[in-house]
Amino acid sequence: MNNIKTINGTDFAKILFFAKDLIFNTKDQINQLNVFPVPDGDTGTNMYLTLESALKNLNTIKDQNINSVSKKIAKNAVLGGRGNSGVILAQILYGLSKGFDKLNKCDVKEFGNSLVSAVDASYESVSNPVEGTMLTIIKSFSESWNNARINNDSFNDVLPLVCDHAGKVLKDTPNMLEVLKQADVVDAGGQGLLIIFEAMKSYMLDDKPDIDQIMNKPGQSTKGLNIKEFVQEHAEDEWGYCVQLVINGADASREEIEIAVNKNGGSTVITGIEEYVKIHTHSEDPGKILSACIQFGELMEINIENMDKQFEEFVNDSEIELEVQLNENQKCSIIAISNGNGFNNLFVNLGVDKIVKCEKTLNPSVSEILEAIDLCKTNDVIILPNDKNAIMASDLAAQESVKKVSIIN
Repeated sequence: MNNIKTINGTDFAKILFFAKDLIFNTKDQINQLNVFPVPDGDTGTNMYLTLESALKNLNTIKDQNINSVSKKIAKNAVLGGRGNSGVILAQILYGLSKGFDKLNKCDVKEFGNSLVSAVDASYESVSNPVEGTMLTIIKSFSESWNNARINNDSFNDVLPLVCDHAGKVLKDTPNMLEVLKQADVVDAGGQGLLIIFEAMKSYMLDDKPDIDQIMNKPGQSTKGLNIKEFVQEHAEDEWGYCVQLVINGADASREEIEIAVNKNGGSTVITGIEEYVKIHTHSEDPGKILSACIQFGELMEINIENMDKQFEEFVNDSEIELEVQLNENQKCSIIAISNGNGFNNLFVNLGVDKIVKCEKTLNPSVSEILEAIDLCKTNDVIILPNDKNAIMASDLAAQESVKKVSIIN
């Protein structure tokens, strides 16, 4: 293993591509942790989609300048950031890019300085910063990094120390935020951020990340009962709408825009790059948010989502995850590839052991199916692809697995 003392723009992009794939493979697990600020089960999905936007058109990148590459990534992320967690992640990437300003490549000390910039940018973007969230995790990562670099000058040496520290802070987030303690989960955005750091560590050390080691699960101390009780307790709550938009050529300060938005919004995150201002807020009346923003410039990339509907889906998903149990005498496990809560519930009622969920037209990856196979407690496994598009991935997963896997087309 080489002792890596600097990274360039190509390295930075490759790290994020690796992180994107790792977030994709764990997004459903991250979603199950999502109870703050709204329990709508989309944190992992939003972080994945934000990284996908950030890396748009960078597949064949040849530019090795970390300054120019990081600025392209930051702009894409700010414009394409999804949800509260995605918009904050975009601001972290923007802060890093500011720290990389005028650099061709970056050493451990310079990366530490960029992390300080990322912390400042992320906290400044949130109207009411709350500890116990991904803000706490990026701050702990920055502080730990800048302590570790005093006696270490290689990424290989610093990253294991920093990831270990960030993991411990993440496990403590329920003690910082009461809603996490009630649901018996760690912060979902913080978990996603830790996975991104772990992807960076794995890239530097050229090894495979241990997902079971770094992934926290709902109700680890109570076998999942608290998360179910939590969503049932809040079943009658009204959450309103998640409103996201971009103002092009905003003719106002960030503070002016924030005041106008917060008259009818909450959980507001405002980011900006060049002539664009990205706004994420929660509101009972999306129309008032749009009316408040249109006075500042041209509105674009408008996205409005019903959080009550998202919460309902999260409740259904939580119940599904908790109700699938293994019969002690069972000799064969069944995996179903499914799309939508209706089919998910149907398969659970039929006794299916594991469900690989597909979102809309998104087909399951080989790694997702292979993970489901590995989680089965029996050596004999049957897969129900339920769609011709999933058959090839199922076949490849069966070939990769050491278990006896049969596929029913």
